[in-house]
Amino acid sequence: MSGRALPSSATRQATIGALPIAVAQAEGVLVGYLPGLAMRRIADLHSGEAMTDARDAAIIAQAARTLPHALRSIQLADESVAELSMLCGFDDDILGQMTATSNRIRGLLTQIHPALERVVGPYLDHPAMLDLL
Repeated sequence: MSGRALPSSATRQATIGALPIAVAQAEGVLVGYLPGLAMRRIADLHSGEAMTDARDAAIIAQAARTLPHALRSIQLADESVAELSMLCGFDDDILGQMTATSNRIRGLLTQIHPALERVVGPYLDHPAMLDLL
């Protein structure tokens, strides 16, 4: 393996296949996958009912050889990754602001009327609660 760094997306993915995919992409190898629905449809054409890793691997390998159009590429353009990162950042910021606001309201309610906070606190995210307060 070369001394190049792995893509940052490899550190964010939490699946067992993330490392081999990241290494393959870092080496410039095109990586693809067989979607689950296509996999099940192809598996229905083969004998046997048991779902084993060996059987699934054989079906995927045969599909890659004989039906390359069924495979999907998992390579994302840098622009797409940047756009998705930006959108996720916006979502994280909004969620953080909502949590901070909810915590401030709960803190004020606790100082003013603790019993009211115990009743109202769990429902602060309900749309009618803003009108009630």
